[in-house]
Amino acid sequence: MIFIVDSMLPLLGAIVLMVVAFSVSTIGSLFAWLGLICLLIAIGEELKAGARSLTTEFALTDKRIIAKTGLLQRHSLEIVLPKVESIRVIQPLIGRLLDYGTIVVVGTGGTAERFRFISHPHILRKRVNASLGGG
Repeated sequence: MIFIVDSMLPLLGAIVLMVVAFSVSTIGSLFAWLGLICLLIAIGEELKAGARSLTTEFALTDKRIIAKTGLLQRHSLEIVLPKVESIRVIQPLIGRLLDYGTIVVVGTGGTAERFRFISHPHILRKRVNASLGGG
């Protein structure tokens, strides 16, 4: 799953701290506590990213773009295709490797909506452009 790889840095940091804690005996307890705190933060971030990824829906019809995110608190966006000014794709390095990214939909009037962890974002942008008659 993409969201696990993207937010792995705190988890890796916690593992490194735990290894250092067990190899250094004099200040090991300090590193062990820091590692435990980082591990708990990393697990919380993983759960949050996983929930966000699993509850995001993005659809393109012949007339509009529909996006919905959230489980308990729902955020939805519906833009009629002629009102779309641009679609921007933002991909970090890991996103380029695993083919996911953030889609920024800009509507008329400059309203920008961001949607993270979208699979194959360039294909989506191509399809929207094709629907608009732009290629």
